[in-house]
Amino acid sequence: MTRGATVLTSVQRIYDAALTADAWQPALQSVVELLGGDHAILVARDSDREGPAVATSAGMDERDFARFLSPPAVRWMEPLARTLPSGSAMVWSHLLGDRDFERTEFYNEVVRPVRGFYSVAVRDETPAQSSFMAVCRSRKRGDFEAADATTMQSLVPHLAAALRVRQRLDAADLSAASAWAALEHLRTGVMIVNAAGSVVFANEAAAELFRDGCLHIDGDGLRAPDNRACVALRRMIADCVAAEPKYGNGNAIDLTRGDGLPPLRVVGVPLQPERLGVYPVRRAEPFALLLITNPHQKWTMRKAQLRGRFGLTFAEANLAIEIARGDGRKAAAARLGIAVTTARTHLTHIFEKTGMRRQAELVRLVLQQPDGTA
Repeated sequence: MTRGATVLTSVQRIYDAALTADAWQPALQSVVELLGGDHAILVARDSDREGPAVATSAGMDERDFARFLSPPAVRWMEPLARTLPSGSAMVWSHLLGDRDFERTEFYNEVVRPVRGFYSVAVRDETPAQSSFMAVCRSRKRGDFEAADATTMQSLVPHLAAALRVRQRLDAADLSAASAWAALEHLRTGVMIVNAAGSVVFANEAAAELFRDGCLHIDGDGLRAPDNRACVALRRMIADCVAAEPKYGNGNAIDLTRGDGLPPLRVVGVPLQPERLGVYPVRRAEPFALLLITNPHQKWTMRKAQLRGRFGLTFAEANLAIEIARGDGRKAAAARLGIAVTTARTHLTHIFEKTGMRRQAELVRLVLQQPDGTA
């Protein structure tokens, strides 16, 4: 393989590393082979975070590389690295003679134990990021030449671009993770669905709606218990996925329920899934974001509190809430669609877990639950 082809291979691997965080070591190894080195290090730091954003080596074991990253090594190395003009690859000995280098603590404590001596290196400083890369070889193999620095210089703009891409992807990953965490803690039900009505994501509040039977999922996707409500829901999803995410205003519907409770309020808007870290199999696949408000949410929260505090099952918590709504045990059983004997069994377990003895005490306990999550 010609030197030019080897350079292109290194460039390709550098850009591969930009897209896959664990690919930096193969990229660095290709640079070692390109320049005829024994080993190499690459360290990049972002200005807005502690610790290195990228820290990898090639041709070194983990213990030796850890020595390069130790606080004393960083203190010794920084003033030496700053003698390199930013953005320019240089043969190290052209900046610091062999005898002077031998006297440094950096050489004796860090470089010498890994049998290194000569190197060709580059430092790049920007307001957002700083990086340092060095390819090294032993003293007996001889120094690098100016041509080696020229070859490394040809890689510098690609390395800088790859590190910037990696920095932005890391920030995007962090933003996406934060977005998912925020959605999970919302009391409003949040769902992401595709054009077929398949649910891609549902936060805990939305999952509670499924558990309570307010919504269902079958082979045809998301469904409402009432047929008319189901048709309205599917029409809204179709309108959302057909709209441009940038300009779609979305719409809202009320989903009637067969349990005698107030209807669910559903707001649907077109969604660009990449903003939340969702990458569809088919790149052009449209999505809709559904925000579902349950007017009966206060009771849903109370159920979660009862389950968290006393260890009630879903069925037991549902019965406790229904009893608190009034009309007694028989009416509560009828609303839940369970037998009175089943309700009596649930109530016995509820009394055992809560320490209550009478329904009036249970009602008082439910109504006195503080607002907020369990």
